[in-house]
Amino acid sequence: MRPSVIRFSGIYSNVMHMAHESRAGEEDYVQRAMIHYEVETGIPFKLQHCWEVLKDRPKWQEISLPKFSTGSGDEVQEIRRPEGRDKARAAGRKNKGSKALRSSTMNDDALARLMVTEMTTHETEQREIFLEIKRREVECREREIATQEYRQEQEDVRFYLQSYDHLTGDQRKAVNEIRAKIKTKYNLLY
Repeated sequence: MRPSVIRFSGIYSNVMHMAHESRAGEEDYVQRAMIHYEVETGIPFKLQHCWEVLKDRPKWQEISLPKFSTGSGDEVQEIRRPEGRDKARAAGRKNKGSKALRSSTMNDDALARLMVTEMTTHETEQREIFLEIKRREVECREREIATQEYRQEQEDVRFYLQSYDHLTGDQRKAVNEIRAKIKTKYNLLY
């Protein structure tokens, strides 16, 4: 459950930052995020009730995927999880450490942020390519369906226009029922 909700939370954050529209409400963003989640994972997101409870909690926000904007450069926003009781006690007992140690930690943090930024940029590019491929697949499928519907209509009209004078009794009655359905379905005037 947790990985699914974490993934959805990251997708929702990305949707919020990438598609900020003045008329769109939170419901619109949630729906878009659900669509993106289903495109990425192949299954619909079924844990919206869990996400609704967890989304605004600080401990949960730290583990969500990095957020970025679509400006000239990607910006990673990091939300720190509140320090727990045990960690605060352990830090109080420890020696504060030297300035060199703190400087090294700061460099490590900066390097980690840079790596996350590069990873999110690459992941964003891959996600956009993937979504473009999925959009094209949907367009192709829609064209296939339209072609099938057109062919079916042609067959139905051909059946409707064909002469069935040679049929008798029940056969003629069945054909007339089918022809009536075709006439209604396509609004034929003849």
